[in-house]
Parts: sequence; structure tokens; C-alpha cells
Amino acid sequence: MKTYELVKLNGNKLELSEQVMRVLEISSGSVLLLELDRNEKEMTVSSIAEPNSEIIEMKAIMNNNPLSNAKVDYVLGENNISIVYGEGQAVKGSYYSVKLLDVKEADISETDLRKKLTETGVFKELELIRL
Repeated sequence: MKTYELVKLNGNKLELSEQVMRVLEISSGSVLLLELDRNEKEMTVSSIAEPNSEIIEMKAIMNNNPLSNAKVDYVLGENNISIVYGEGQAVKGSYYSVKLLDVKEADISETDLRKKLTETGVFKELELIRL
């Protein structure tokens, strides 16, 4: 059963009640993903990471070849990096990918990660952004 609650916007901040936080199983500092639909004027909120997470957003344009994603995911897993969210779409021979990575337990620096990812040979463009 769905739960509904009205939330008031306070400046540019949403204040969530304790009940909402319990339902979503979140606490102060949790990382939330907001999916926005401009046409419908709707927003979906998903809890994706714990408060102690260290999130990096990976934006990439990759070759749309078999195993491209697998090569990237292998490098991430090999270095103890969790993918907490991922989305992608094939467009005109390329694959556009966005992944949110939790690097709190990573055994590699961000610089070395970029190097290892680039060495897979699947990227046309790669951007890593610490949130």
C-alpha cells in the first residue's frame, strides 16, 4: 500500500517528516536520487546510498559494442567500487551512460580509476564528478 504525505517547500529545501524517513529507510545525510518529469510536473524520490557513502558520478559516451559495459563494470568491481545507480541509452552507434558510484571502499585513487577505465578502450568521452 502506498503512503501519501504533503510536504511543504521551505525556501529551496524539502523538509521530510520522521514518518517519510522511516518509510524510505533514510536518515540525515542519505543520498537521494530525484527523477524529474518536466512535462508531468512530477518527481520520484529514491534512496540510493547511505550517509557515509562517497559518490562519484560517471558520465560517459562509449562505443556501442558487445562487452563495453561489461569491461567497465569489471574494472569497477575489481577495485571494490559499487554501482548504486546506472542508466544508459544507445544512440547512433554510441552508448550514453550515467552511473553513480560509491567509492568509499575503493582500493584505487580517482586518478588511477580514470586511467584504468580509459585503458579499456571503450570510451569516446569519460567524465568523473565527485558529488
